[in-house]
Amino acid sequence: MIALDFQPYSIVEDQGFRSLIATLEPKYVLPSRKQFPAKIIPELYRKECSVKVFLVTDNARNISAAFHEKPVTHLTCAAHTLQLVINDAVRENNVEPVLKKCKVLVGHYRHSTSAREQLQACKVRLNLRTHKLKQMVETRWNSVSNA
Repeated sequence: MIALDFQPYSIVEDQGFRSLIATLEPKYVLPSRKQFPAKIIPELYRKECSVKVFLVTDNARNISAAFHEKPVTHLTCAAHTLQLVINDAVRENNVEPVLKKCKVLVGHYRHSTSAREQLQACKVRLNLRTHKLKQMVETRWNSVSNA
């Protein structure tokens, strides 16, 4: 009942629950609430549970090691893996200095109202789209491609 209905373990200490169990089976001794997480639920899980557990984390070695040989399927986050690939590609292709300069330039226009207004006026004069500049965020892979 506790596991099936997701009841708190403390239900075994409630007077109404104790009275119900005593009425149903006077000889039954209720376990303490501390026995549930320590012994009863893990035992029940081993016997009854057929649910496969998946855990999605970043690619850190300490996380992977923590779940090695555990009854869970450890999956690495595809977005995090993609971020690592893009970071490597940026470094290996010497794009990093250009991206840093772009970040400084965009930062200037995002923080200076007068500079931003002048840029917008220039865009209008040249018949260019007047969308806002997007700042690159190093930990967001799509911010490099969308900036």
